[in-house]
Amino acid sequence: MLRRTLLSLFAVLAVGCAPPVSVRTAFDPAKDPGKYRTFAMLEPNRPVASQNTEVDPFVLLRLRQLTYLGLRARGLSAAPKDQAELLVLVSASRDAEIYVYRSGPYFQDPLYGPMWSNQVVRVDEGIVVIDLIDRKSKSVVWRGTGVRETGRSFSEAELQDLVTAILAEFPPGRPEEK
Repeated sequence: MLRRTLLSLFAVLAVGCAPPVSVRTAFDPAKDPGKYRTFAMLEPNRPVASQNTEVDPFVLLRLRQLTYLGLRARGLSAAPKDQAELLVLVSASRDAEIYVYRSGPYFQDPLYGPMWSNQVVRVDEGIVVIDLIDRKSKSVVWRGTGVRETGRSFSEAELQDLVTAILAEFPPGRPEEK
């Protein structure tokens, strides 16, 4: 019992110390993304090859599964592709941000004045994009993008955090849950 409690506390602390997820959303105000009730995933529930070699097919599969569960939790119902109002496309990529910090002055040259140094920092980021597409018009009605600092591979907790943060913004205007 004590061991389980300590493990739970450690998990909460570890997640609490994780870098935040930056989320951006966009939607077509003429379509009202909140009116849709059914969805279908565009990709099957199995690992499929991707043109993006940066993210393995098993990570993409897990992202699709988490998105499926997240949409169900938000009140949408799964339906066959030919009957669903929304089609869901989930994609992921990796990127690196380079930050240059100026520091100093570390040296005072009598002729040229203060000499500065620069520190260059590379930060690996994981990017997840969820597109909700109106099946009939074949147009995107809502897009959620989540970006978070990550290691060389995505952990299960990072994947869950990304999808949860993105879907927390759907539908637009939904009151925050407490």
